[in-house]
Amino acid sequence: MSKSYVEVNDLDRLLSKIEKKKNQDFDKKKMGGIKKKIEEMALEEIKSTYAGTDVQVLKKEIDDKTTQIIAKSEGIAFDEFGTGFYAKGTYEGELPKEKLVFVSAGHVRATNGWQYYYYNARTKYDKDGKPITKNGKFAWRSPSRPGFPNGSLHIGKVASNRFYRSCKRIKERYRLEI
Repeated sequence: MSKSYVEVNDLDRLLSKIEKKKNQDFDKKKMGGIKKKIEEMALEEIKSTYAGTDVQVLKKEIDDKTTQIIAKSEGIAFDEFGTGFYAKGTYEGELPKEKLVFVSAGHVRATNGWQYYYYNARTKYDKDGKPITKNGKFAWRSPSRPGFPNGSLHIGKVASNRFYRSCKRIKERYRLEI
């Protein structure tokens, strides 16, 4: 199974803003030091957000102006953005809009951006073509596994917003507008 990851562009915009300031009235050495301090603080903040989990936090230098902090783990996007019909609207940031390709019920699927409830006749509809529900909410059936020969029903979960909120704390800490 492929790894899911979350990237929030707030830090990229912050570093771009610093780079613009550098070209205006700050010397390169001072700005480079500020950029490095923010990168280190961001890395520390994101690592503490995911402490005790299997999430791997990476720092990726794109160029001398851009650094990305990436949180990577199986299913992290589902945790960050939320899943299921009722979770729609619970993510506080901007959802991915690019094409997403994934495997669902053994078939390759594609959506145009993050979707909370996409059509899948094999997992979301019963043999009579009626939507599967659980406690009155749209649900989907996961594949069978030990202990659950018929699979299990899921209604999803609301967005955790962990990465997004970490980025907000970073901005607040340095009182910088992005």
